[in-house]
Amino acid sequence: MARKVRQKFYIRETLDRFESHNKENVQNATTYLVEQIKRNLLRTSNQGGKNPSKPGELPHYGSKDLAKSIRGRTVKGGKTRRGITWTGYVTMGEEYGLILELYRNRSFMVRTMQEEKRAIYQNLTRRKR
Repeated sequence: MARKVRQKFYIRETLDRFESHNKENVQNATTYLVEQIKRNLLRTSNQGGKNPSKPGELPHYGSKDLAKSIRGRTVKGGKTRRGITWTGYVTMGEEYGLILELYRNRSFMVRTMQEEKRAIYQNLTRRKR
């Protein structure tokens, strides 16, 4: 004798959990990148301005203030076919940092992101347990 099987699929709850997990992964990856940028800047910090950095090196002078100004945030994007998108932003509050990053060949944000690419990817793709 055949039995009737009743199956319920909780689509809304599943999507909410999935969205929450994606947001958490983007926040973790953004926080990780901010911490690594600060770590690199503080590692090369130079008191008093002696021994300035050379082109291609991480900046030395003013690194402590620059590290304090690095911030990260996560922003909810639009809806796509696959759900809600999340974007992580890393910003700096020092104009001096922008000059170093873009014009003086003393990149610290992009350089750190390139060095930590694998760890960032692992944060973004981490499965929930």
